[in-house]
Amino acid sequence: MLYCNNEFEAVSAFTGEELVGSRHNIVRHPDMPPPVYEHTWQCLKAEINFARSTDCFILHL
Repeated sequence: MLYCNNEFEAVSAFTGEELVGSRHNIVRHPDMPPPVYEHTWQCLKAEINFARSTDCFILHL
């Protein structure tokens, strides 16, 4: 990771010092199924907006 804002720190429960410079999977939940993680990563690489895309939306309840 190259940057994180205060909100991302708050929801991830990591500090900015822990996040910046780390690999992206530091925030991956261990129970996330590998296919869901792969789909999410593909959407991120394609720069799909998660807030508006029905193809790439993960809801945390």
